[in-house]
Amino acid sequence: MIENAGKDAGIDKQFRRTPEELQNVWSERELASLSLEERERLSSWIMELINADVAEAKAARTFDTRVDSHVSRTLSQVDEQGWRDLNRLQDEALETSFAIQAESAERLAQSGEAPIPTLSAMLCFELPREGVEPA
Repeated sequence: MIENAGKDAGIDKQFRRTPEELQNVWSERELASLSLEERERLSSWIMELINADVAEAKAARTFDTRVDSHVSRTLSQVDEQGWRDLNRLQDEALETSFAIQAESAERLAQSGEAPIPTLSAMLCFELPREGVEPA
C-alpha cells in the first residue's frame, strides 16, 4: 500500500516501506527532506485514506456501533512549547498504538478470537491564524 501511496502522492521511492518499517512512519527528518508540495500530496493521500475508511464504516453502520469508540475535535491556541508538546503526545500515542497492535496480534493468535477491524487516526496541524476560535 505504501508503494502505491508514494507513487500516487508523487513521493519518491525512498518512502516505500515494508510492513515492519511502517512503525517508523515518516520521521521529522524525512519529512524535512520533502518539498512543501510533496508533503501536501502525502498528507492529502493519508486524509483520502482516512475519509474512505470513515465513509466505509458509516455506510456499513459500524462507525457508531460501539459506545466505547472515540471521536473528538479540539481547537487550541498554543505557544511553540505547546505545539511541540502536542506533537510529542501524538508521537507517543502512535508508538503506543503499535505496541497495542503487536500485543493484540499475539493474543489473537493464541485465542483464535476474531479480530476487530479498527482505525485509529491522529491529526495535529496548524490552522490559519485568522478566524480561528478555541473550543
